Amino acid sequence: MDFFQWIGSNLKDLLDSFLKLFPSSPILYLTTNSEIKTILGYVNWFCPIYLWISILENWLVCILVWYAVQIALRWVKAIE
Repeated sequence: MDFFQWIGSNLKDLLDSFLKLFPSSPILYLTTNSEIKTILGYVNWFCPIYLWISILENWLVCILVWYAVQIALRWVKAIE
């Protein structure tokens, strides 16, 4: 039982040291003054950019899944 605890602790230490190589947060939020946030809010109300990004992301995932399935089916020679 001590052997498994030793492997678990060493694996945890190795994973912790590996994760410390990465930055703390890969997403950096830009800060702007309140006037620009207000203007961007109005622009986003007329042109819903976040909705467009969400729709484009879903469309892209569907296309990638379609091509992945096509490649897999060709690989197993189910289709030509």
